[in-house]
Amino acid sequence: PLQLHTARLQLLPIRESDESDMLRIFLNPEVCKTYMIPRFQSRDEAVRLFHRFRELSEDSGRVVFGIYLQSRLIGFLNDVLREEDSIEIGYVIHPNCQNNGYATEAVSAVVQMLFSVGYTTVKAAAFAGNIASMRVMEKCGMERTGQEETVHYREAEYRCICYAVSIGSPAVKKQVMDRVQWMEHCFDLLSHTFTTMPTACDSRWFRELLAILIRYYEGGQWMIDYTLDEKGYFPREMKRGILSQDAVYHFLTQTEQ
Repeated sequence: PLQLHTARLQLLPIRESDESDMLRIFLNPEVCKTYMIPRFQSRDEAVRLFHRFRELSEDSGRVVFGIYLQSRLIGFLNDVLREEDSIEIGYVIHPNCQNNGYATEAVSAVVQMLFSVGYTTVKAAAFAGNIASMRVMEKCGMERTGQEETVHYREAEYRCICYAVSIGSPAVKKQVMDRVQWMEHCFDLLSHTFTTMPTACDSRWFRELLAILIRYYEGGQWMIDYTLDEKGYFPREMKRGILSQDAVYHFLTQTEQ
């Protein structure tokens, strides 16, 4: 199953040990106002839904992630509907962890990952009163499609506002290009320091910057950027040695020695 590591979060398959944290999300009244969770008749029903999510997160054909902050489950993201080259996603962050940008960070990473694996459109929707979720979608490059849907949920009807973003979105492309250019700068600085000032390699700043590079390379985002580059996503003149198949690997091997 795919894994993604962002600046602060880990998007991973859901673990057996996450049952209590997941149930705290399922049973939270505020979550149930904005994410369509069935009305459970017993705790066992909630546990069964948890196990279903966990199984789906291990399925390489599905897009289901637990969202982790410092190894603690704080939310999840899942596919809702897939149609050829488009996919709709839903997401939840526990209210105790909201207003920190975690939803935007997670959704943005998944949108870019979905583009890299072949989807050309990513969709999402929110109840009309869920302004916070709409802001998340807009920060991730999504725009209103003009389509609205009425859904029946928990004995009431809700108006859903539909959003979408395409692979050619200037906002998403800027996010990806900014990341690649930042990592290119970090890589150049680390390489130059390692070659010309080896004594500085034990400094705190070098180790912290190296940890950022390792997280980028090993955490899934490098592969997303590499795959998008193979699809011609970046301007030809853009400097991006960081996306060379061998450059980062060889550098990290040298630093280990």
